[in-house]
Amino acid sequence: MTRPGHRGSGPGMLRDRSAAPLLRICLMALLGVLGATASARSIRLDEALDHLAADGHDVLFAADVIDASTPLELDDVDLGQVRRALAEIGFELERAGRQWVIVRRPQPGPDVAAATPEASPQTQPVLENVIVTGSRYRLAGEGAAGSVSTLSTDDLNTIPSLGGDAIRAAAALPGMSSVGVSAKPQIRGGLQDELLVRIDGVELLEAYHLADFQNIFSIVDDRAVHAIDVYTGGFPARYGNRMSGVIEITTGRSPAEPRREIGVSVFSLLANAQGRAGDVDYLVSARRGNLDQVLKRVDSSLGRPRYHDAFARARRALTPAAAITVGGFVSHDDVTLTEDETVSGSKVDSGYLWTRLEMDHGRGLASSTTLAYSRSDRHKRQSDLDDSSGAGGVLDHRQRVRKLAARADLAWVRGDARMEFGIDAEHGDAEYDSLAFVDRGAVGVALSGAAVRAHDLHLDPDGWSGGAYWAGDFAVGDRWRLQPGLRYDVQGYDPQGSNDQLSPRLGIRYAATAGLTLHGGIGRFHQPEALHELPVADGVAGFFAPQRADHYILGAEWLAARWTVTAAAYQKRYGRTKGRFENLFNPFVLVPELEPDRVFIRPKRARARGADLELRRQLGDRATLLLRYGYLDADDRLDGQWVPRRWSQRHTAHGMLSWQDEQFTAALALTWHSGWRGSLLPASVDEGVTLNVADWLNNRRLDPYVSLDVSVRRSWPVGRSRLTLFASVTNLLDRGNVAGIDYDAEAEDGVVTLAPARETLLPRVPSVGVLISF
Repeated sequence: MTRPGHRGSGPGMLRDRSAAPLLRICLMALLGVLGATASARSIRLDEALDHLAADGHDVLFAADVIDASTPLELDDVDLGQVRRALAEIGFELERAGRQWVIVRRPQPGPDVAAATPEASPQTQPVLENVIVTGSRYRLAGEGAAGSVSTLSTDDLNTIPSLGGDAIRAAAALPGMSSVGVSAKPQIRGGLQDELLVRIDGVELLEAYHLADFQNIFSIVDDRAVHAIDVYTGGFPARYGNRMSGVIEITTGRSPAEPRREIGVSVFSLLANAQGRAGDVDYLVSARRGNLDQVLKRVDSSLGRPRYHDAFARARRALTPAAAITVGGFVSHDDVTLTEDETVSGSKVDSGYLWTRLEMDHGRGLASSTTLAYSRSDRHKRQSDLDDSSGAGGVLDHRQRVRKLAARADLAWVRGDARMEFGIDAEHGDAEYDSLAFVDRGAVGVALSGAAVRAHDLHLDPDGWSGGAYWAGDFAVGDRWRLQPGLRYDVQGYDPQGSNDQLSPRLGIRYAATAGLTLHGGIGRFHQPEALHELPVADGVAGFFAPQRADHYILGAEWLAARWTVTAAAYQKRYGRTKGRFENLFNPFVLVPELEPDRVFIRPKRARARGADLELRRQLGDRATLLLRYGYLDADDRLDGQWVPRRWSQRHTAHGMLSWQDEQFTAALALTWHSGWRGSLLPASVDEGVTLNVADWLNNRRLDPYVSLDVSVRRSWPVGRSRLTLFASVTNLLDRGNVAGIDYDAEAEDGVVTLAPARETLLPRVPSVGVLISF
């Protein structure tokens, strides 16, 4: 790799056009309008990159990919103009950490996937409705009409997050609602179960550790992650059966990074290795949670949270035009937590096996065929025997799920026209055994009209489901691109009959100027209740009808000098929803199914409206300033009135200042939002009187949420190995953010008195660890 002033030209050599200007920390309160551009002129590629380097954009290229003397037709020299000029001659810019890499436009086939995957750990500019086969190819926002962000390995190493969790890091992205407890976010006002999580193209049935305790951590080792694509709306037709978002995790690490690692932190022990054995590329990773050891030393009476996970993947080229991948993933939780007379235990075992055959058939046609087996077993045990509260109960819930899925995808590229086709089929069977007796006391009577709830359910649904899709991307003139899509899904496991859905989607992109691109998207998204999602623990014995949501999105991306700006306005309209259970007071409790404030909600309709803005500023060649703002208004239609959803955080502001070089990384992040919502009930209720939940649900906005988080990482070479120390602190200011309003109920003389009490969220949480790479 050459540095400025060294004109390397050997095959495969990357040229780094970085400069080292003085660090200038600038905050812009107002972005000026785009000025008039000068007339087009021809300039050599290397001269254009020198101009970009002076503006803080590091651009690398391989001399055997594009010649340094290649002329570019530019109106002005900025990143957007260079990107446009490169596109006109068949090349693209991809983000690689803090830098950009010039690559040829991708062609389908595993040979192409193998040629460039590791050079683009951040953004793969593949179009919104096109998949190029190869497990490393990801879908990116620069060609998408929907809303998508990509987190690279550098991002995951930098963003402060509890335990350094890979998926939790996505909570800081625009459109996310979070109060720092769960790693499973609500996306643009949607419910948590409206999110699809896939790893290397395989859906995860259980994507989180402590799944029965607020989904505290994901089951994915961040040290095995190559990139995470997060779709928050208008996602491509290849994704089905979810209404709000998609998290697509691509595993693998850069060959430049160490091949083997072992480490320990407050939250986990870990080990991983990546390398090549003969003609097989492999990746293995394993982790064990440390929370049980922490609690054992702090207070053993709190319980025993044990969990671990392991991942393995191997890929082999069969021919120059075909490759096969085999992967496996297991996760295990055995958690027992106690609080006074309340005991909750949960055992969750999940496992995945898959194989994928990728082929390049020539003439622009490529295919990917996947066969996957998934299993999930869960046993939940809860008891609340505190007589002083006047309420309590027991729950013993077991479920077993097995799924076999097959999927085939075809991609066809011819000039500026790109299309993809796909079909998938899945057979699954499930078993549920659930026994519960719950006395909700006077509060239960006031909220639902009944104090005692009980069920004894034994269900064994099974059957087929499947889908098919088509999507295209077509140039219309020099500035427009049209991206239509259509998806059809069918489910046959509901004893009451089969269901099918048709989901059309359309995206449009317009290149207004060299640096400014406008896009819009509209689409219909359906979500049937999956076999493993029946709320049997709450006494539900049948499937709800598939839900439906329509997405409307308008957005823009602007690249100029050191600024990258993205903005989007969106609206989601839910025309059909399912019933759900919520805890009216505080959702962050140990045994939510046994709490007296557990209520059933069945909205007739729902809606979510909002806007997201992200500004990224390069401060020199090492520091980055990131500013985000989000507006959200999410409501359910209950009993003829619009009722806010608990997680409808009206205003959200997030800022992060980060510094990164080869040995040191540091980040300081501040998150503020206007608070979730809680339910403020009357001071007293006559015994036997039932309140209308819609009148009281989420009728008060809680105090604003504030969290200051920091992370630091420092590495040292030790012989042929590398030692890395890392530390982070979540909620550095130890702010008592409010979780909800709980109530103590007391019945006397025919009146139930309700005394409110504020419940708070996570305190200051520090973490330290060490990693040895060799």
